[in-house]
Amino acid sequence: GGMGKTTLARKIFNDERIKNKFPKRIWLYVSKNYAENDLLKKIIRSAGGNVDGGESKEQLVEQLVSLVSQDFFVVLDDVWGTDVWEKLLRDPMMSGVASSRIVVTSRYEDVVKSKENRHIHHVDRMDNESGWALLCKIVFREEEEPEIGRLKEIGKKIVEKCDGLPLAIKAVGGVLRSKETSQPEWKKVVESDWWHMKQMEEEVPRAFPLSP
Repeated sequence: GGMGKTTLARKIFNDERIKNKFPKRIWLYVSKNYAENDLLKKIIRSAGGNVDGGESKEQLVEQLVSLVSQDFFVVLDDVWGTDVWEKLLRDPMMSGVASSRIVVTSRYEDVVKSKENRHIHHVDRMDNESGWALLCKIVFREEEEPEIGRLKEIGKKIVEKCDGLPLAIKAVGGVLRSKETSQPEWKKVVESDWWHMKQMEEEVPRAFPLSP
């Protein structure tokens, strides 16, 4: 998480050209522990269908097939495993018209590797210099250029802790911008317990606990 995959997918999803080309646009967040029927119901509702709660999996799949008979654009966001596509959604979704498009975001490349995929876009981590440049752009104003040199060493330590994740750097930058630009303040950030949290969730920056 934290690479900006969801942000990129959201920009594509909301692009006017996509809106104009596809009568149906569906955004589906796929949780790590999903229930098949609940997921099918969500995508059916997003496609304009109705479910009353008592349908079987087979009935839901049949209804989904009927709903994708026209051009559609679907984003399956933050997919954790191959099962959600290969065993649940591939057959009904691939039964739609050939011009429809499906975008899958995942932190695992195996999830998006299949013969149906025409393109895989990798969202790369930033190197230390690029990350520091991004942090400076967020934190400092032009007239504060002398501060950049004074805080560069500790600033790069902060960037290293962000592990090249653009969203993490932006989140921390937002916090640092609200603090005094001094080494003691930045040192507090470097030494914060926040960094020991297990995982940076997509679109939910962990920087919030750093705020006063």
